[in-house]
Amino acid sequence: MLPLLWIVGAVVGVGLVVHFWDKIRDTVASWLRQLGLDQSRLMDAWILLDRVVSGVRCRIYAKTTQGQINVKETSLSMDEIDDQEVLDQLKRRATVKRDVMEYVD
Repeated sequence: MLPLLWIVGAVVGVGLVVHFWDKIRDTVASWLRQLGLDQSRLMDAWILLDRVVSGVRCRIYAKTTQGQINVKETSLSMDEIDDQEVLDQLKRRATVKRDVMEYVD
């Protein structure tokens, strides 16, 4: 019974991680559509997560052939970040930069 619970927990955990990165991907894709750009114009995309008193400030950046822009800035609670690696990095240092191109492609 216990191994089954571990498997279910692992599957749910993977689903949560995908959910966080799905939000990032959807935000970048929506931004590209708003500008009338297709995916091939996206040269780079990344997020900066800053630990602040009230939680985490999340800024999504993108670089296209037209330049670099801050796509979106939002505040999150630590509970909304369901990627354990990102949480661990935020606990060790105040700012985390992550490439998100693998999630956008």
